[in-house]
Amino acid sequence: MLKGCEELFNKEIQLVHCDDHSLTFNFKDGTKYEFADHAENCCEKRYIHTDDCLNYFKDSKFVNAEVQDGPTTGDVNNYEVNDSQYLIITTTKGQFTIVNHNDHNGYYSGFDLVVTKV
Repeated sequence: MLKGCEELFNKEIQLVHCDDHSLTFNFKDGTKYEFADHAENCCEKRYIHTDDCLNYFKDSKFVNAEVQDGPTTGDVNNYEVNDSQYLIITTTKGQFTIVNHNDHNGYYSGFDLVVTKV
């Protein structure tokens, strides 16, 4: 389980939303949590997206969050590199995947995905 997710276990999801910068959960107990990577440096652009229908997971319970490394694409010699990382969320209705991207010049890389109560 991703560090910081322990207190989310078995919470009932009221709403889950993904924009370019974060994945946000609103839970039925009134709490709200954000998954985001705010460690952007000068020659980077970080963003996230999903192709999954997040509305489907409303009324399910949060079970787990895990991170898996994705591919690196691009050309380091031309200073155009894209790293990706998968955030896999498991609920009682199944799983969905968020892709975290880091476009950079080849010098910067890596991710710093954190979970924050908002």
